[in-house]
Amino acid sequence: MSDYTHRMENGEQIELSAEEIAALEENDRAEEALLPDRKWEEIRTRRNALLAETDHYALQDRELSEEMANYREQLREVPQNTADPLKFDMESGWPTKP
Repeated sequence: MSDYTHRMENGEQIELSAEEIAALEENDRAEEALLPDRKWEEIRTRRNALLAETDHYALQDRELSEEMANYREQLREVPQNTADPLKFDMESGWPTKP
């Protein structure tokens, strides 16, 4: 059963037609289908920011510690190691910075 039953028009509650309900439900399905892509974008943006914070450790005139190299590698692998982006915890799902 749909959550859509009525719309407001000029302060009056108007019952939706079957066609209007179907259109709203289709829009909901389309929006839901985009959620994983949006979440992947959010994950990659945050990952790239975390990598950028440590870029200066990877400069040629500095020696990159093994811990920092491992941290950066783990960051790069987050998308490959995440089966469902909608279940990825944006707060605690990241490797710990050394």
